[in-house]
Amino acid sequence: MITIARLREELRLPADRDGDLASIIAETVGLWEAETRRLWAWREDHTQVILPFTDRLSTIWLELGPVAEVTQVQESQGYPGETATTLDATIYTQYGSRGLRRLDGAWAPGVRVTYSGGYAAETAAGPPVIPATPPEIARAFLIQARFRLARTGDANIAIQSQNFEGGSGVYLDPYMHPAFAGLAKRLARKV
Repeated sequence: MITIARLREELRLPADRDGDLASIIAETVGLWEAETRRLWAWREDHTQVILPFTDRLSTIWLELGPVAEVTQVQESQGYPGETATTLDATIYTQYGSRGLRRLDGAWAPGVRVTYSGGYAAETAAGPPVIPATPPEIARAFLIQARFRLARTGDANIAIQSQNFEGGSGVYLDPYMHPAFAGLAKRLARKV
């Protein structure tokens, strides 16, 4: 969702720190996806199993977005994998950036979707077209990377303060910059 070159340039670091930057990027993407409770980084042929909670559900929501291409949709009357039927692409349509709507009724109790989607560091021509990470998210990644670099450096940053009367207060989250945490909370999946 962000390149090592852009991060190196922004943080003004030498090329010999690329290994550190790669691990910071991987950690930041993992933290972002955990905090927002959905997948964001580009994945190809990602498989998701969905168990609709009602027999009247015509739209299902995928965990990875935006969806670039749906490769296969299978349904079964039990848990997906039990005698699944592959659906023809004319039976469903993409709905919004992460939805899949069935056109002829409701989804079966077990649905298995294989698809590609998410964001990359830069827009890539397709097919499928891979969209670039939205600017506000890319900026939050840069802020978080700078924060993690400071946290793992030689200088210690206080996380807690205690006064002599016994009171204490936590001032900073030791893992996330407040701007990064705030945007992740705002964009988090509510379900």
